[in-house]
Amino acid sequence: MLSRAKLSIRHSALPFIAVLLLTCSVLAQVPVTTYHNDTARTGQNTSETTLTTSNVNSGQFGKLFSLPVDGYVYAQPLYVPNLTVGGTPHNVLFVVTEHDSAYAFDADTSGAALWHVSFINPASGITTVDSNNDAGCGDLVPEIGITSTPVIDLATNTMYLTAKTKENGIFHLRLHALDITSGAEKFGGPVDIQGTYTVGQTTITYSPLLEAQRAGLLLQNNKVYIATASHCDNGPYHGWVFEYSVGTSPMTQHSRWVADPTGSDGGIWMAGDGPAGDASGNVYVATGNGSWDGTNNYGDSIVRLSTTSGLALSDYFTPYDQTSLNSADADLGSGGVLLLPSTAGSTAHPNLLLESGKEGTIYLLDVTGGSGHSMGHFHSGNDSQIVQSVQGQIQGTWSTPAYWNGSVYFGGSGQGPSDTVKAFSVGNGLLSSTPTSHSSTVYHFPGPTVSISSNGNSNGIAWALQNEGYLSNTAAILHAYDATNLGTELYNSNQNAARDGLGLPVKFSVPTVANGKVYVGTQAAVSVFGIVSALPQAAAPGISPYGGTFTSPVTLSLSTTVPGGVIYFTTNGTTPTLSSTKYAGKPMTFYSTVVIKAIVSAPGYNASPVSFATFTIVQPSSTINESTGFNSSGLTLNGSAALVGTRLRLTDGGTNEASSAFATAPINVQAFITDFNFQLTSASADGFTFVFQGSGANAIGASGGGLGYGPDPCCGATSPKIAKSVAIKFDLYDNAGEGPNSIGMFVSGTTPTTPAIDLTPSGLDLHSGDLLNAHFIYDGTRLTLILTDLQSGKSYGTAWRINIPAYVGGNTGWVGFTAGTGGLSAVQEILNWTYASSNLRVSPKPTVSPAGGKYFSSVQVTMTGYAGAAVYYTTDGSNPTTSSTPYTSPITITNTTTFNVMDVQSGYGPSFPSTYTYTVETPTINYGPGFSATGLQQNGSSGLNGTKLRLTNGGANQAGSAFVTTLQPDTGFTTEFTFQQTSASADGFAFVLQNNAATAIGSNGGALGYQGINHSIALKFDLYSNSGEGTNSVGLYANGAAPTTPAVDLTPSGISLHSGDTMFARITYSSNTLTLNLTDKVTSKTFTYSWTINVASTIGSTTAYAGFTGGTGGQTAIQDIISWQFGQ
Repeated sequence: MLSRAKLSIRHSALPFIAVLLLTCSVLAQVPVTTYHNDTARTGQNTSETTLTTSNVNSGQFGKLFSLPVDGYVYAQPLYVPNLTVGGTPHNVLFVVTEHDSAYAFDADTSGAALWHVSFINPASGITTVDSNNDAGCGDLVPEIGITSTPVIDLATNTMYLTAKTKENGIFHLRLHALDITSGAEKFGGPVDIQGTYTVGQTTITYSPLLEAQRAGLLLQNNKVYIATASHCDNGPYHGWVFEYSVGTSPMTQHSRWVADPTGSDGGIWMAGDGPAGDASGNVYVATGNGSWDGTNNYGDSIVRLSTTSGLALSDYFTPYDQTSLNSADADLGSGGVLLLPSTAGSTAHPNLLLESGKEGTIYLLDVTGGSGHSMGHFHSGNDSQIVQSVQGQIQGTWSTPAYWNGSVYFGGSGQGPSDTVKAFSVGNGLLSSTPTSHSSTVYHFPGPTVSISSNGNSNGIAWALQNEGYLSNTAAILHAYDATNLGTELYNSNQNAARDGLGLPVKFSVPTVANGKVYVGTQAAVSVFGIVSALPQAAAPGISPYGGTFTSPVTLSLSTTVPGGVIYFTTNGTTPTLSSTKYAGKPMTFYSTVVIKAIVSAPGYNASPVSFATFTIVQPSSTINESTGFNSSGLTLNGSAALVGTRLRLTDGGTNEASSAFATAPINVQAFITDFNFQLTSASADGFTFVFQGSGANAIGASGGGLGYGPDPCCGATSPKIAKSVAIKFDLYDNAGEGPNSIGMFVSGTTPTTPAIDLTPSGLDLHSGDLLNAHFIYDGTRLTLILTDLQSGKSYGTAWRINIPAYVGGNTGWVGFTAGTGGLSAVQEILNWTYASSNLRVSPKPTVSPAGGKYFSSVQVTMTGYAGAAVYYTTDGSNPTTSSTPYTSPITITNTTTFNVMDVQSGYGPSFPSTYTYTVETPTINYGPGFSATGLQQNGSSGLNGTKLRLTNGGANQAGSAFVTTLQPDTGFTTEFTFQQTSASADGFAFVLQNNAATAIGSNGGALGYQGINHSIALKFDLYSNSGEGTNSVGLYANGAAPTTPAVDLTPSGISLHSGDTMFARITYSSNTLTLNLTDKVTSKTFTYSWTINVASTIGSTTAYAGFTGGTGGQTAIQDIISWQFGQ
């Protein structure tokens, strides 16, 4: 059946003068008609005259309105200025959705669409493709329709797009040609995309279901190019490229090419980037993991396709480690290709292509072609044949780089590590080997594709969407950075979230910048940002001193340079408003730890950004204050340690060095706060330690892997060490399995190798050359470290329980640093150091309920601070601070979410962050709304009472059971059910897993309908004491045993099964531990208990029938299961 589009059009008219104004305003506008702005995929709009680095700030720039749509917006919105629709000129925004819709909106006003086309008709059996049930893939949820970015041909006013549909059980991917003035089909469209491809004796056929069309479309020379990949690597699939002749009727398939015709996989998806095209008509794509032989199959490759006589491979590059990339699912083709302008090239390499994939290596290729030029093909052992490869500078790439004014911009991320937006210079045919700047914002998977706006070579702004919340159900965030220095963030949409907050994000969405506005697609709308006020933003107020750790009451002042400016501030961590406390202009003194946040308001200005500073006040017994750098006073230097200016240089780049530097006098180590900044450059090996020791100011250990602290692992325990000590290492080299980027705690001068903590997953890299801060808090029992990269903003925290005075040999000791190098070296420097010995106590961690784990549909999370302390949390993987989100009320989550939580109490240091992950899944058994007979076998006295499963109905001597009729996994599971026992005298019920049949049932009375069911386990809820188990108990039983004793009495918990209250039971099973969490939903009393059992071994199978049994004897009860969910 041919999918017929449904078309709706909005008619409008403007007064004649308005038409004239509109016509004048669009003369200099630039359209955005393809993914990332042009066929080279540079992502730059260099004709943006409205948005500047001066007015893109939270005072002048923000969200203007949103345009609701009917589905997820994966494709980049497109823009055409001064287009006549319905007789009236408009600047028009084009949006497509996964609900198989195409929209044309007036780009400057809110309201209904100018026209809207739908390619589905459910009444006729034409729908979108169901992500899970049809495609078997959760990458594009909840439906698959239009995923790729269309392309617009202004010569014919035509938009070309592909739409996937399911039509009465048959799947189609069609190429549509829509008139952009009306939405009407053109050129005989749509046409089904289909075909076969033959190499030798092998013929493959295109599958519109299995092949995902994510890559944006390319239009050049009256041809449209369409590339495909897969859904979740569900095979068999191949990387296809189709070439269609367009612009006249009918549209016809001119040729096709397959990346791996005699192999498999090799999908072309590029995180949504479209194939790139050059002036000679060549097409460039990057392929994903798949077969490679360099003859027919080109998985994990960058290929150039000639289009002179149909699509044909004309050149390619494959990394030397393609086999490893393929086996690790480390697609080269996860990132998009970028063709650089000729100004970036050199005489030897005039035309260049840039690309990076999941591994994070940046490849720079010569694509000039002709004699003597090659993209590189394949070179065993290394990639030295290509122009350049840059390694270790970005994490994995699921995005497309952008180009502007001699720089390229990468939005790296990683499915484990995170990354920042980074700029590299490019010129004379080479890329800078390290970033020239990077954002302070840390991005998690999938990372952003950057868009650039500028007015020529000035007012460059890098726009990036923070989309990682698509997994945790948290809003997208739009960021804007100065493109000449990404460390300067101009704006983000969370700065004024009440006005500018975005909807839920889409994984690979890209902002479009045109005519003074920024268009952002989300899950249900496109939000439009622009200038909201012509007033400038006031400069942020000054705070002096600007925070820190103090050992006496601190006096601080606030100041402003804005004429007529009034300062408003808070001291409890909340964001100030014009209703907050007004600063009186006099210094303020604080006697306990305080967080100051302040803004400035002034006539003729928008309110300033927030300034904030934390003042930590402790009571000292001894201090070290080298906050502005070191001098020789009070410091003993040993070995290679030396002062270079105000820096303490522990090793100077020489080999086989050992050094130490300690405060000359012993200081109190019972409790303290200490901070130091350090920098490791030319950093190959080995590392340094921070040490507390009782051996004296001249103590020093061995060089190399001994780190100047313990014996060198090469030389045994006889080499030097610092015996009475505790050390925290910062390790650059893998000597004995510790890894090349680790920290760890060691005592008594042991060799500082293992055990160790790998920093790599946190995104911190001791080799980076960045300035890092180490912040330690010791409360007498626990030593807490928070390590922060001051350039990238990444941080990692951990804690060790340790009695430092016991290892040092007293309440005082020598405190300082040691370091070592071996055959490899490093320059290791401490820039500053403060140490305050104190009576500081660290606040206990907050209580978070319920515990992390797997839940169904949704879970409500509550957080309670210790003794009323304020609680702060993050959901982006970062450690919380007092600038993070404060907890105010229960949080309901419906998607998998990880909370990092801490509390802050007056008189205490902040608690160490705690992590709670809630995985929200779809249950395999779902009677959450209530029971029905579908899929449920009821036996004995059991039956349905409305939507309740009633196991016993108040009659005597009953036995009932009910089991789902499909087998469920029993090697690991979570189940939740609510139940109520009324008129409850005897006997009880049980939750049961068994490997017999859905009709299984045991005996009545104290047998609880369970006893006698072999190959089973049962968790009982018992009302009656038959054999000493008590009248209010739970217990776990196996293989049909009498469910009497042993039992656990519920009475001490305050829960009574006889109460008639509704109860909530949550049972989890993992690693041979079965845990029951029971809650009385009326009184909120709780009970938790765990049993050790191997369920699969006990039952004799890895699957089982799940359900309930119940029983009564001479005394009775009505026993109802109200709702039930079960999942793996």
